[in-house]
Amino acid sequence: MQLDCFQWSFAFSILLITGQIVAAVVPDPPVVPLFAMVTSTMLFVTGIQLILAFCLYHARVKVPFRLSSLGPGHTAHPGVFTIIEDIIAVDGGGGVEYREALIARYDASPLFRRMLNRLDAFWGVGALTTASIITVLLWTIPEQIGYWIGGSLDIDMSVHL
Repeated sequence: MQLDCFQWSFAFSILLITGQIVAAVVPDPPVVPLFAMVTSTMLFVTGIQLILAFCLYHARVKVPFRLSSLGPGHTAHPGVFTIIEDIIAVDGGGGVEYREALIARYDASPLFRRMLNRLDAFWGVGALTTASIITVLLWTIPEQIGYWIGGSLDIDMSVHL
């Protein structure tokens, strides 16, 4: 059994954030801004992946390895397509039927392909912008306020997901 792209990304993010938390709490005193920016780190990872997918799609890059349903040598799909496919078809139990229907829709509709690619740019830039603003705030304001901002963002993000 192989991991899909979403699972690899999720595993990488968990390792990165675990390392970040350890690096933040081991020193005495702890590095509060680093600890408070866990959500920002996740936004940076997601934003970079979506912007990278946006660029690869526009450059018509051929993927050198299996990437979810794409075999080696296939032109890269938008990142949002891969997320939809992995979460719904694989992790959500939609199965092969959903994957085939999504691929058929993607292949048949230039408008659908363009929309997914624009979503890569929109969500990627939005994630990077939000993460950057929060990171700057966390490192420039008093620790107590920064910790509250980081915690509030975590709570707010979980409510909307």
